Amino acid sequence: MLLATVAYMDDTDFIPPTKEGLQDILEMASSLFTLHALEINPKKTELIVINPSTDDRSVRFGGDIITARPAETAVRSLGVWFEANGSGAHTRMLVAREVSGI
Repeated sequence: MLLATVAYMDDTDFIPPTKEGLQDILEMASSLFTLHALEINPKKTELIVINPSTDDRSVRFGGDIITARPAETAVRSLGVWFEANGSGAHTRMLVAREVSGI
């Protein structure tokens, strides 16, 4: 009996307290993906950094470098919009559009 399986994983969020912790998680995840022959598209990965402790705002994911979005740029995850600077400007704009019917 031949059984074909396709899996689709969407919106996985890693929220560690440090860059080093995130890098460890990404290395572990990359190993798991390789072990199970899973293909992940790092180019669709969004990185936001809140209160950076260094100027280096990038991490390695597989063979790619992921650079953090600007602090004022909104990133959507699981249907919720986040901004690293915490201003909420994007959310207010979305609410204003909804109320005005645009």
